[in-house]
Amino acid sequence: MTALTQDEEKLAKAAIEENEKLRRLLNEANNESRANDDYNGTDTERADSIFSLKRRNDILRGEIADLQNQLVASDVSAAETVHKYNRLQAKRAHLRNEVQGLRNIKMHQTPKVREANRFAGERMQMKKSSDEANRATKNEIKTLKEMREKEIEQLHVTMRKEAYLKERVDCTVLPTHLRDKHALKAAIDAKERTIKKLEYDIEIAQNRQGNRSNYGGHNEEKDIGKLREEYVKLQETLTTLQYELN
Repeated sequence: MTALTQDEEKLAKAAIEENEKLRRLLNEANNESRANDDYNGTDTERADSIFSLKRRNDILRGEIADLQNQLVASDVSAAETVHKYNRLQAKRAHLRNEVQGLRNIKMHQTPKVREANRFAGERMQMKKSSDEANRATKNEIKTLKEMREKEIEQLHVTMRKEAYLKERVDCTVLPTHLRDKHALKAAIDAKERTIKKLEYDIEIAQNRQGNRSNYGGHNEEKDIGKLREEYVKLQETLTTLQYELN
């Protein structure tokens, strides 16, 4: 049942008051009727009026009962509304507490999140620096490798030249049986120049070997060994020539 409006409540109160007035009139009429029982004739108009009043009273009673039921239903509906309102208020308070709890969690977690972001940024920066350092190291290794290959190639060229000179020296006829001092002196000078050149080449090769020891120097050691062997042979030949010259 729907709740009564303000006008309907006023109408219900007015009907109740009018019903009370009709009850009083009915009681007065009944009293007058008992007082006039000794009267032989009944007043028709008064009887009709009383019947009409009773009927009207019954109708008003029915209307009053309906209005009272509506008032009760209105009270029940109001109670339900109040109950729903209180329940919504409680739910709102619960949600407010949850929101505040989430805000507190966010407030406490913000420094940790900031620290985690800072740590992640530092790791990315370190990785970037490490990658750059690795690239620089690889480029340096590549450059040193190219330099070593060029130096090895240059050393091989020098060794080929020395082999050619050695071959020419070996093919030179030593003039010991002719006692040609000028020829002996020329041969001695050639040997000395070749020996000095070998000494210089050996020194250069040793320096290069020391500077490139971290990248492997097996070929350089073999080349230096050959140069030393040639150097020893030339020294022996030079000694022989000097002996012949004297």
